[in-house]
Amino acid sequence: MASPEFRKNGVTETALSNTKETLVFFDLETTGLEKDCDIVQLSAVSGEKIFKYILPSKSMSAGATNITGIQVMGGILYLRGEPQITYSLQDTMTAFLKFLQSLDRPLLVGHNIWKFDGPIILRAWEELSMKDQFAGCVTGFLDTLWLAKEVIPRTEVSRYRQSDLMQSLLQKSYEADNVIEDVKSLQELYSFLKFTPQQKQKIPGEQLLEAEDREPLGAQEQTVSDLAA
Repeated sequence: MASPEFRKNGVTETALSNTKETLVFFDLETTGLEKDCDIVQLSAVSGEKIFKYILPSKSMSAGATNITGIQVMGGILYLRGEPQITYSLQDTMTAFLKFLQSLDRPLLVGHNIWKFDGPIILRAWEELSMKDQFAGCVTGFLDTLWLAKEVIPRTEVSRYRQSDLMQSLLQKSYEADNVIEDVKSLQELYSFLKFTPQQKQKIPGEQLLEAEDREPLGAQEQTVSDLAA
């Protein structure tokens, strides 16, 4: 069983020693940047993909609507004016768990997930009493932001945001507020950079804090919106 202690900026010790990990690139869209914001989209890619809209209990912030194109009106979620089929958070995470359980030692990969996506999805698992189930099948988290900072000189990129890395290194742009495009481009970026196990081991292995011990995400808003100011 994988350790339930997910690690900051990298992976668990079992992930570092596992040479046959299955990479799962994931991304979230949320109702805002607050500590208690709701997840409204979940996308994950590893050969196949999961893409779910989740009807939030909280209202969308104006900033989140401007970025994602998502609005919730009258109990219906709209994407750029088009109504979407939605699922409960419970059903979405149950489907996500089954997806991960079908893979061989999945490692969750995202960009800047230590600062945002990781704590948000961990809180969702805790609220649904599913944390132990996910910890039992997931090897850990890997944050490509920290890996990129480790291997790419600052002089070679304008910033370390995923969209800037794609533009600087692959000369490609993508629809950054589209979670499917986001995880597909991250998968491509990861493949291009060819991180080695030695490079992964240089990333510090601090434990991902329990939800009640983390500082409010609102205080990190500048970091979230501007990763490499």
